[in-house]
Amino acid sequence: MFGFLRTIISILFLVIVAIIIRKKLIKKKFIYIIIIIGFFLSSGTVTVFPIENVFYSFDSPQAVFKYYVGKGEINNVIYGKNSCMIVYSEFTPGIPMNKSYNKMIIPIKGNKYILPFAYGMKTVYDCGRFTIYTLLNSKDYYIYAFDWSENQTKEIHDNKGSKFIQIPIYTYVTDNNLKSTFSQFYAFIDNFSKNYCLTINGENYYIDK
Repeated sequence: MFGFLRTIISILFLVIVAIIIRKKLIKKKFIYIIIIIGFFLSSGTVTVFPIENVFYSFDSPQAVFKYYVGKGEINNVIYGKNSCMIVYSEFTPGIPMNKSYNKMIIPIKGNKYILPFAYGMKTVYDCGRFTIYTLLNSKDYYIYAFDWSENQTKEIHDNKGSKFIQIPIYTYVTDNNLKSTFSQFYAFIDNFSKNYCLTINGENYYIDK
């Protein structure tokens, strides 16, 4: 619905501009240029900034997901203080299990959920093994990590006491007849600060904020 509504708005703007130009309702050319620039600026604004937040909010993150993304399956919801992260999967042929996984951070306002800005999820740190995200203009931080492990991952924790959720993506049997599982892990980091440390199977990863 989110993308469909913006397509309709853009088409309406384009039709209005076309009518003005075709009917020659405006005599001065520079005003045409201003109208065309205004059209592109307006289209970009409604795409980046969800104007729906001015008029409406949602009762659940699932309702935001249905409106904003519209397709896919929610795998988990991780709650922060002023936001929550939705982890979801979509049918994608040609990759393991025919599923691709993605995430979005939804702002919370009071006891309601509102639409995120187009670039509201900011990457704070990325080392390839794990990534830390934050919601723009907030102090909520989330972590995504992954691991290959035989017989499931044995250990994952950080020095902030974060509660990690595990999503097994797929499992295959190695040449030694051992099962190896690829899993993704997500958590909300309370009071993220310098000297953050993540431990995966006994190996420590330190970062500076």
